[in-house]
Amino acid sequence: GGASNITATGAALNGQVTGGSPAPLTYVYWGPTDGGTNKSSWTNSIATGQASGFFTGSATGMIANKTYYYRCYVTNGAGFSWAANTTNFVSAGPALAIGDTTATRMLAGATTAVFTVTLSVQSAQGVAVNFASSNGTAESGSDYAATNGTLSIPAGQMTGAVTVVITDATINQAWTENFYVNLSSPSSATIGDGQGECTILDVGPRLYLGGTTGGVINV
Repeated sequence: GGASNITATGAALNGQVTGGSPAPLTYVYWGPTDGGTNKSSWTNSIATGQASGFFTGSATGMIANKTYYYRCYVTNGAGFSWAANTTNFVSAGPALAIGDTTATRMLAGATTAVFTVTLSVQSAQGVAVNFASSNGTAESGSDYAATNGTLSIPAGQMTGAVTVVITDATINQAWTENFYVNLSSPSSATIGDGQGECTILDVGPRLYLGGTTGGVINV
């Protein structure tokens, strides 16, 4: 008995017939509350066929980080029987993925790049994950403001955001640069895609006046 192969959205619900002749028809009743020995009190049922030993029902459509219950039921011509106890288990946490993004560098004043972090499936409890920026061709300080911290996504919410400040344009900056935000140390979740890339786009063509010390003009 017991649940196995538990994921954020499903699980294998196992039972065992220990006696009875002829071999009984088997069922697994399951849901987010314990229905006891009352069929109508259970949210879901799975017909698992005739069995004389182990049998398994595949539960699907669950929510991550949630407690579920199940109880086995068997019946044949001689009568019926419920398992002695209800079994419970907790579904696995969702997978987190951080998306790529773009930001346009401004000639005067900072702008921001927003990285969206998405859950693979709704979670019954809040999840959290650490984040930190890292250089690509763009460098922290001169091209963007280094950032790190912990992103918390409340129960029932599917996305969260990490915001990074992009510095304004200067003469010596490349036209297009990139940097990254990396996820680590998730709580009540796993990491599916842990690196997001930001491509910094230049505001537009620039004229350089007065040599290397001249101003920048957008044209």
